Amino acid sequence: MNDEEFEKMMEEEDDALIGDDEDNEAYPRVVQEWIESAGEVSTKNEVPCAMAFMCLLGTICSDMVAVKFKRNVEDCRIHFCWIQTTGSGKSTLFNFLGPVVKDVYKRINALESMVDKYDVVDVKDFTTPALIGSVKEMGKNEEGEMEYEDNPGLLLGSGLVAFDEFENVGVFKAHTHKEGLVGHLNTMMNTLWGQNYVINKKLTNGPMIYCDARRSVYATTYPPKNLQEVIADTGLLQRMVLFVRETDDAEKDQMMMNLIDAIGVDDNIDQPIEKFSNAFFKIYTTLKERNLELIQDNPNMSERDIALSMVDFEPQVRDVMKYEYYNMVDYLRGVRPEVKETTEKFTARLFVNLTKMSVLMSISEAPSITDKSKRYVVSRRNVRQASKLIRQCYKALVSWLDIALRERRQSIVETAGINHWKNAFEESKKDNEGFVHKTELIIKFMSLTSSSRPTAFRKFKKISALFDEKKIQKSPYVKWKVSDNEV
Repeated sequence: MNDEEFEKMMEEEDDALIGDDEDNEAYPRVVQEWIESAGEVSTKNEVPCAMAFMCLLGTICSDMVAVKFKRNVEDCRIHFCWIQTTGSGKSTLFNFLGPVVKDVYKRINALESMVDKYDVVDVKDFTTPALIGSVKEMGKNEEGEMEYEDNPGLLLGSGLVAFDEFENVGVFKAHTHKEGLVGHLNTMMNTLWGQNYVINKKLTNGPMIYCDARRSVYATTYPPKNLQEVIADTGLLQRMVLFVRETDDAEKDQMMMNLIDAIGVDDNIDQPIEKFSNAFFKIYTTLKERNLELIQDNPNMSERDIALSMVDFEPQVRDVMKYEYYNMVDYLRGVRPEVKETTEKFTARLFVNLTKMSVLMSISEAPSITDKSKRYVVSRRNVRQASKLIRQCYKALVSWLDIALRERRQSIVETAGINHWKNAFEESKKDNEGFVHKTELIIKFMSLTSSSRPTAFRKFKKISALFDEKKIQKSPYVKWKVSDNEV
């Protein structure tokens, strides 16, 4: 799509938005009421409040709803990672979410006559065996073979797993007692409508462990120092909806004022829990009703095909998706290359999650629609509702990366002798494209700074991102690519 086609598409979609009578991005009523109620305890956190709703709704729909992407089939779970300054409302939001989750799961389990169909696991400190399971040696049998007793892990089953301190999972720094956990979580996030979501691990001197984990991940943490490297290099975060933000002093002051204003004020905490538990349960039973009707009308249809038939899409949905994609492309046009490069690693998964959340928006509206034939049809409005969330997530990511990478570059300037590298580059012989032989650059730097060769190579590694590099007859050549105001 060229620029002219893009502009025409944007204009047409903008005209469609203006032409509608209602607010196209207004969340479904139940979602908006949830955000407002949760926002009373976790202020200034509309996006995380809405994502908490999506996480819970995705878990209770995951057994009944599948989303088709041609040959690929996705489940509707939403995995959310919220990275934000300490003391800015992360724990208080889960204090609101957790009791609702437990009550909803309790009621669904009773309806399905299953004691533990769904449950919530609140994880703070853990080891890999505690999460995926372990075995205990029980002695040898009559044939001389060792017998084992299974010790199920916390991830086994369906529902929600909440990591209150996600920095401990091993994503941001290695932990020997959490070896392999990032890979296991990646496996758990594979679609439930395939064979690759079951976690397995072969014990060195024991059997294979299998963990049938069907959970959604709700994770919170403060921004660790190496977050930008983890975001760029770790596939786990790219599979989640990531919201990263550092609060400023004004927001912190407002949060403290809200806390002070709450001193001595009595509020009935059970009221919103019951209200939203009822709402989620109604969404579930309405969805279950449609599921049973499809099964009754199509007795020979497989469970997978029933799940794929649970929702339909308006034909214009793909057009709105394209509009949102080009909105993102347009937003990224003005950012620095390294920010754009990192953000683009999230693009494909962002749009998978946008599709899932559009489906969940439609599902959340169903109980309020009396005409059954109009339920479970994903509309352009549903896509825009979901887009409102996704858009804020990727804009927050771009904003944070721009600041973080700028600060990181400034740190490099201070520690790697950036000005000496610039001088060494200017004094080196250049080819007609402005490239210099890397070895000559290193030698010039050594001469200017009286550095040893190992020191020079170590410092170059720190600032290598500031150079373009190419090979000429297998020899490395580099070119300074950063303007003075970017350093």
